[in-house]
Amino acid sequence: MRRAMSDPRVVAGAGTVDVVLVYPQRVPKAGRHWIMPSLGLMYLSASLRRAGYTVRHIDHTFMERDEVTVAKYRDAVAHGLVPAAPTELTTSGFVADNGDACPYTPQPGPYEAYAMACIGWDAARAYCQFRGGDLPTEAQWERAATAGAPGFKPRFPWGDDDPTCDRASYGRSYAMPPLFGPFDVACSSSGTGPSPSVSDRSSLGIHALAGGVSEWTSDPFFSFTADCWNLAPQRDPSCVDLAPHATATARGGNWRGSSGNLDVLTRLGLSKAEPNIDYVGLRCVYASGGP
Repeated sequence: MRRAMSDPRVVAGAGTVDVVLVYPQRVPKAGRHWIMPSLGLMYLSASLRRAGYTVRHIDHTFMERDEVTVAKYRDAVAHGLVPAAPTELTTSGFVADNGDACPYTPQPGPYEAYAMACIGWDAARAYCQFRGGDLPTEAQWERAATAGAPGFKPRFPWGDDDPTCDRASYGRSYAMPPLFGPFDVACSSSGTGPSPSVSDRSSLGIHALAGGVSEWTSDPFFSFTADCWNLAPQRDPSCVDLAPHATATARGGNWRGSSGNLDVLTRLGLSKAEPNIDYVGLRCVYASGGP
């Protein structure tokens, strides 16, 4: 197994961003290959290869170790980023039980370390491009969530152990029904909203790929049986270059959802035009050369 490499990068704005090298998959021993039959990045037996599945390759990618926080987004605005929709940057306050859980406030407030949420797809991508990167493709995101784990793809970024309230930020919306089915356990006693959880850590050392906020990707939302994915290139597969599409894919679970949505295959198809989804945020990726 290759070890993840951390590489703080200077980006647009003040300071640096901590990124982790997400390395390409290697061809394992004894006729097994990394593949993506459903972007699952799982080992494939020879019999399944004969059934038509093919090897997909992901190039080196540097991904931010943490989700973009309110403080990071505020810093970018201070250094020249023009929000796509400035009205989305105002909120009456973070009140997780009445549906108004947008952590950004007009002036620095108590949620600066929270993951940035209530940001539409266009604004999220504009932020990453301002920083010299981009939103990850679905393939890049899922590779980051599963890379470094031995054997078969794990259920969760940290492995196969069941999630707990201390391990990930989920089930943290009190006095409201969960978005994605009954909670197996309510975690509001651990806090509300996408508060940081460093225990939600992948094998590569990337935080909050399971919980916190679901994260925008650059790919439009299509079924994995759609022509887009069937015809996607073998190297760095993506649907990004299709004609403009009204929906985009967000990956990973979130603070409003249940533990069943924390696994590495969770996908959400959401309107790009909706700027006020309080359980969706972002993190950026950078080319192997860095920004």
